[in-house]
Amino acid sequence: NAAIAFTVSGGPLDTPFRFSTVLTNIGGSYEQSTGYFTCTVPGLYFFTFHLVKKRKSPLIDLCGCSLGKNANSVGIKAFIDPSGEADYGSYGVSNGAYLYLNKWDTVQLVDCTPSDSFESWSSFSGVLVKADNAAIAFTVSGGPLDTPFRFSTVLTNIGGSYEQSTGYFTCTVPGLYFFTFHLVKKRKSPQIDLCGCSLGKNAKSVGIKAFIDPSGQADFGSYGVSNGAYLYLNKGDTVQLVDCTPSDSFESWSSFSGVLVKADGAAIAFTASGPIDYPVRFGTVLTNIGGNYNQNTGSFTCAVPGLYYFSFHLVKMRAEPRVDRCGCSLGKNAVSVGIHASIDPQDPGADPGADIGSYGVSNGAYIILFRGDTVKLVDCSSSNTFESWSSFSGVLLKAY
Repeated sequence: NAAIAFTVSGGPLDTPFRFSTVLTNIGGSYEQSTGYFTCTVPGLYFFTFHLVKKRKSPLIDLCGCSLGKNANSVGIKAFIDPSGEADYGSYGVSNGAYLYLNKWDTVQLVDCTPSDSFESWSSFSGVLVKADNAAIAFTVSGGPLDTPFRFSTVLTNIGGSYEQSTGYFTCTVPGLYFFTFHLVKKRKSPQIDLCGCSLGKNAKSVGIKAFIDPSGQADFGSYGVSNGAYLYLNKGDTVQLVDCTPSDSFESWSSFSGVLVKADGAAIAFTASGPIDYPVRFGTVLTNIGGNYNQNTGSFTCAVPGLYYFSFHLVKMRAEPRVDRCGCSLGKNAVSVGIHASIDPQDPGADPGADIGSYGVSNGAYIILFRGDTVKLVDCSSSNTFESWSSFSGVLLKAY
């Protein structure tokens, strides 16, 4: 079990944020009583957090946290404020970063809004990617600057494969990579109503997109969308954000990250997109190294026991106010593990014409699997309004 990883959920309880449920804590480096992860093995780590807030009234209108290292924000934030007169419902925001930690460095969520309105589906996760410097990974933030999207802050660039002047990551070591992006947009007026980018390989979209358009007359505030995918790259391949909307309204909390998962073909990973029916199956299989994802059933079946990471990003285009629910849970052996992503920007008492547009929610978890265990999305709302940009991914991090 030479791995270090954790996933906690159950709703933030207080400040500093602590979670009531510890789903995974391999290595024991996450301390539930303090909410801190303490590094005992120096190396490259990946941290993600997904915050979900149910809006019981328009007066409860803030949701946010930042990723903190040694009690100081690193500038990676997830925040939402759908302020207005018709913002009942539920919303989710996500972000994450690769950080190099030295022994006894701590990581936790900081600068958080009051926790009394966070849902138990919220989660916080971290994993040791590589226990030394022989890694390739990057995280950039600071707000997209132009097209192609470039970022003003390079938080991590181990291996030097991300070029800030162009916004491109260029593969120098062929293998399996994982890319994620989190876009945050503050809405200063209803006329500023688009937020989106696609993940591009060699300057062409691979069909993985994060997009939001909360169009209407009561959609001031801020919103966040996320997506990601596992891609196999050959030497010289480039990855960047493409097909982006104008960047002048993106917040500096937005981020783009990538990491080399495995430098050869001996890997297990999948990314599928485009849900087509219920139970949720996906029409496009972008990556299926190892062949353990079954498109016909929508299930991943474990053939190699070990520690896995699963993530899902759901996007829903709202063509009419009556289409008002979007959600799924992560299921192990057909039973939810309590990691849920849901959105419902609609309430009978709210303005029925103010929630048209599109919204996205995300979540994920580290889970130990034994041979024959299955993982799929369960407890899903009707999928006929999900967009093809939605995705479901998983990867073997450590074989036991």
